[in-house]
Amino acid sequence: MNFADVLIGSLVFSLASGSSLQLTAGMGRSLVEQRADRERMERIELELLAADQRLRQGAAQRPSPDPACVDPAGLMVALINSSQGSAPGPGALPTGLERQLEALGPREVRLVFRGASPALSRQRLFTPAAYGLCATGVTP
Repeated sequence: MNFADVLIGSLVFSLASGSSLQLTAGMGRSLVEQRADRERMERIELELLAADQRLRQGAAQRPSPDPACVDPAGLMVALINSSQGSAPGPGALPTGLERQLEALGPREVRLVFRGASPALSRQRLFTPAAYGLCATGVTP
């Protein structure tokens, strides 16, 4: 074996090991990103469940449905933003997540979580009738 064969052999070996290292690093980054996305989705689900629980607890603490039902959307927003009972209030979200709570009308509230990708976005619509916050048959 002469010097050129050894040089070419070592060059091929170093290129192959460098490519393998890049593939391994890329796969590692991908796994870390997948784990972070999974944790964000779990946090979104926990936040949605906590908002539902706060609404249920708030409705249970009220003696009877409000017959006037003046501002059900405002009441739901206040209950979702509160921290009461076993459902903690909304806390700091992980990086890459955004929380938006908005009243869509007098009797609808939407809670939206947006992530960096559409797969990390979730929304839920809340109405006072589902939680017994207003008497039935009330028109806004």
